[in-house]
Amino acid sequence: MDWIPEGDLWTYELKLDGYRAIAVKSGGKVTVYSRRGTDLTQRFRYVADALASLPDETVIDGEVVALDERGKPTSAITSAATKPAGQTASGVPY
Repeated sequence: MDWIPEGDLWTYELKLDGYRAIAVKSGGKVTVYSRRGTDLTQRFRYVADALASLPDETVIDGEVVALDERGKPTSAITSAATKPAGQTASGVPY
């Protein structure tokens, strides 16, 4: 789509593809899990580090997204796993 419809009858949200992740801060430690419960903390260490200042018992459900040099989403999340890309929180369930 080359344009976004405007007006009161239209709503939209950006769809960013990446790794679905749930970050949990508990006992002073952040752990990043896949939706199936696999520990992704080492793979996405920069996400865990970025969330370290949150209070204990915080849970963030979101998508870890790779961005290209222009700040646009890219499917290169595998190669971006060791460097900061971005995380979008789709909800804070707890």
